[in-house]
Amino acid sequence: MEPFHDLLPYLCAEQSTRWANGDHVSIEQLIGPYAEINDDTSALLDLIYHEIYLREVYDVPIDLERFIQRFPQLSTDIALMFEIHQLVDTGNLEVSDELPTKSDEDGFPDPVADVLRVLSETYPFSELPRDVQENIAGQSIYRVFDQGDYLVRQGDPSDSLLIIKTGEVEIRLNHSEQDSEVVGYCGINNVIGEIGIFTNSTRSANAIALGEVVALEVPLALYEQMNRDFPATSAMIANQVSERIGNRDIDVLTNKVLEGYRIIKRLGRGSMGVVYLAERVSDEKTFALKMLRHDILCNQKACQRFTQESEILRALNHPLILKTHQAFHSMATMFLVMDYCQGISLRKWMDTSEDLDIKIIKHIIGQLMDALMYAHQHGIIHRDVKPSNVMINEDYRITLMDFGLARNSINPSLTHTGELLGSPRYMAIEQFTGGDVGPKSDYYAIGCLLYEMLTGAPLFDSNDLVGMLTQRMQWTMPEKHEIFPDLENDVYDFLSSCLEADKEQRLADYELKELIDLSGNWRLDQVV
Repeated sequence: MEPFHDLLPYLCAEQSTRWANGDHVSIEQLIGPYAEINDDTSALLDLIYHEIYLREVYDVPIDLERFIQRFPQLSTDIALMFEIHQLVDTGNLEVSDELPTKSDEDGFPDPVADVLRVLSETYPFSELPRDVQENIAGQSIYRVFDQGDYLVRQGDPSDSLLIIKTGEVEIRLNHSEQDSEVVGYCGINNVIGEIGIFTNSTRSANAIALGEVVALEVPLALYEQMNRDFPATSAMIANQVSERIGNRDIDVLTNKVLEGYRIIKRLGRGSMGVVYLAERVSDEKTFALKMLRHDILCNQKACQRFTQESEILRALNHPLILKTHQAFHSMATMFLVMDYCQGISLRKWMDTSEDLDIKIIKHIIGQLMDALMYAHQHGIIHRDVKPSNVMINEDYRITLMDFGLARNSINPSLTHTGELLGSPRYMAIEQFTGGDVGPKSDYYAIGCLLYEMLTGAPLFDSNDLVGMLTQRMQWTMPEKHEIFPDLENDVYDFLSSCLEADKEQRLADYELKELIDLSGNWRLDQVV
């Protein structure tokens, strides 16, 4: 295999993900770190075809002359590619509808044409070039299942994909020999078996026919060939896997043992990961397992940030910072093993609590300052302090979480100047505009949190970036009585200093010792 062919699936996956998020990144931007790829004609043509496909999907103009200007050394190949592209099915059904449905010899349906029609209607096969679809059609077979038949059995080898042509299938998860649970249903044009194929594991659940089912079987070897011929397949299958893993509290990972941890249920799902409640088999102690979502697995920076979070949290040892114990690879992705944190998010607590007690507010802020001062002393800036990244229990004890965007000396290139990362509502202006970020940026976020708890409303409430930036430029610090009745001077002064737009002026009157004293004075040993 040529050197860059191993890299192509990851480049295609990253480009697909970024286009889906509105960032229409070009081939040239993608391959910037890999200058040698410009000498690999085959790899470049694969990337060009992938961008053509994305442009068609997202209704972005496809200009032959512009592509030739960008890649003049491939002008002849690109012209031919554009000509062929007009005959390739990229998800529209017009090409497939023109296929002959009858054999000239016997009048029966043409099996290859019938399979092509099924493929053209089933994601991700519908996105494949026509020649790849034809190769699949010529080597796949139909299988018929009666009521109650197993299309696949949990624990069996993952040796094929199945595409349902007709009928309905029940997906049932075995928890034990006596206990099982229905976790979903699949119907026409649904794919079965992609989790085991993608993660190189056994079948994750049972698929049982509800009545007669006709399914197209794509053997594992054929899938692997398809992936080599069209590298973007990996990204599309990863999207399918991500939709099925972590989308409900009980899923195909429930009761699986990974690296000595038995998964109990899903706790939550975010933009980067899925968090599960798990128990360590050796002593039945509970932990939280954070899994990197499969649909962003091919995003190199996302993987690096996930790994960096593990490295940062394992290096920190503070009672108010969520402890991470280990990281491991399983199910074709990465997991972090963290302490299980009882309680609810500060976001939920703020939304469901009325007339917050000023003593409790100061206690929360004092703890948050304590945790962040510890991180700052270890050279780590959180960069994403917000209510959903703080847990609070019934004793008002907080836990600071989610250091995925943190920056330190491990790999500062992951969060460099000019890159917008974090939650805009709680960002300091220097972070919002891509400037240099430091400890004072985290204190700005503390100020936003404090203001929101005191007033019951966010400091900035616009739902778009431009509106939020406008609000920041026009905002001025309200008078003390406008924020909270009988607000104490030390709280108002600290809040005002945290919310200084000018980073140089922010906390300018506070030495480290004063911040430590303030944190200690505000914290309560016991809340009555």
